[in-house]
Amino acid sequence: RLDGLDEAGGAELFASLLSAERRGLAPAGPGGSFYHPYPLATATLGSANTLEVVRGDTILRRGALQDFYPHRFSGSGEVRGEVVFAGFGITARDNATMGLDFEMRPRHGWRLYGEWFVDDFSVARLGSNWYGNKVAWLLGMHATNPLGLPRSDWRVEYVRIAPYVYSHTFPINVYKNYGTLLGHPAGPNADWLLAEWLFWGSRRWHLQFSAEHQRHGANPVDRNVGGDVDRPFHVTDSQRVRFLDGIVERRLTLRLQAGYELLRNLRLQAALQTMRGQNAPASGGRRQVRTHSLFLALGWNADE
Repeated sequence: RLDGLDEAGGAELFASLLSAERRGLAPAGPGGSFYHPYPLATATLGSANTLEVVRGDTILRRGALQDFYPHRFSGSGEVRGEVVFAGFGITARDNATMGLDFEMRPRHGWRLYGEWFVDDFSVARLGSNWYGNKVAWLLGMHATNPLGLPRSDWRVEYVRIAPYVYSHTFPINVYKNYGTLLGHPAGPNADWLLAEWLFWGSRRWHLQFSAEHQRHGANPVDRNVGGDVDRPFHVTDSQRVRFLDGIVERRLTLRLQAGYELLRNLRLQAALQTMRGQNAPASGGRRQVRTHSLFLALGWNADE
């Protein structure tokens, strides 16, 4: 910010508010005023700031404040020399990701699928327990009307997420949006097994049963095992990691859900869920948790 000139506006307004709050105090400014002016020295760039790049017989001239930016406090002078690349200044090597999906249909009604997600890795250290090999993978199978069972869908899926996946040194690179994880909900240092059955009784109603088993290696109080997306690797942490190290949280969730179309595009959903957890939330002990839940929802599809 430059000095409080009349065109600045904001500085003068702020000063008037401060003086108003000090009513009853004796002014100490020049001429019996509450205002205390002060000098502020500034520097401007001269007209002779130029940059010329010579490459063979070609001379490239660059403009100040567009192609290069001289500091206002730099001394006047002329410099000649060879160009040396000194890097970009800021590096964020953990900002790149790579993914590979595949899908196979070995027979009619059967589908095999999978995904390999690489958050960060070192080719030289693949296969080791190095913390920087942040890899996740998914395998699944989906079958329609298997073994002659009509109007049914079956699915089995397994996910394994290595420690420190989704966590990054710079907060801007963390896989979250407004506090919500953008990756798999199991999070880092975890695995997840799902079995699901869906039965279509008719166009109007269906039943669905699912069983989920989750394990998560949470961070103990005294060390970082890569189980928290908001706690990236630090130089004081061990570079060797072990899957599901730390406080192992376990959750088994059973869910029965039914849906019925009352009217066209008006659907009633009901679900009964039971969850049994161990060390959830992570406490270091063998805390057992059981919950039972009932869900009711009425939805209207207005797109049609």
